[in-house]
Amino acid sequence: MEPEPFVIDLNDPADLAAKHRKAVAIVTQLERDLAEVQALERRIAQWQARAAFLASQLPEAPSEPDPEPESARNGDGRRERRERNDGLTELVVEVVNREIRAIKSKRVHALLAGEGHDLTPSSVSNALHYAAHGVKKIRVAPGRGMYAPLAYEPSAPRPDWSGGISPSPLPADFGGV
Repeated sequence: MEPEPFVIDLNDPADLAAKHRKAVAIVTQLERDLAEVQALERRIAQWQARAAFLASQLPEAPSEPDPEPESARNGDGRRERRERNDGLTELVVEVVNREIRAIKSKRVHALLAGEGHDLTPSSVSNALHYAAHGVKKIRVAPGRGMYAPLAYEPSAPRPDWSGGISPSPLPADFGGV
């Protein structure tokens, strides 16, 4: 849609006032339209995340039965579940990688809850633990319950410039005020 011409007579105060009112009305309408588009984008992102989560929860149709080794069975003969909940693991890995820093399990849960996922804190914590220790898609960061992307490197500790003598940031030969 091409904008309509906006001709202004700078020598006519009445035309200037009328065009100013029209320009303000156009800006107000465009701001309302932008807010609606942003709300729609948020809804689209939420529904895309929900659809991806639901798709990850769908059972895969078995193609050919794999011959199971004896180690894949429990003592009572039932097949042991070899696959973890890959959908939840992928979700938590995505959140950790998106943050690009060390992040606590509680924060990952809060972000996923904010995106509309109905998960318990313990399921998120278990998925993070599995992603770090099982499939090694993320890493454990220093601190309790902290996880980080594989590329994350904790910053080096700051050097102690005081030499252990004084906590004052001023040099010893500083003459004062």
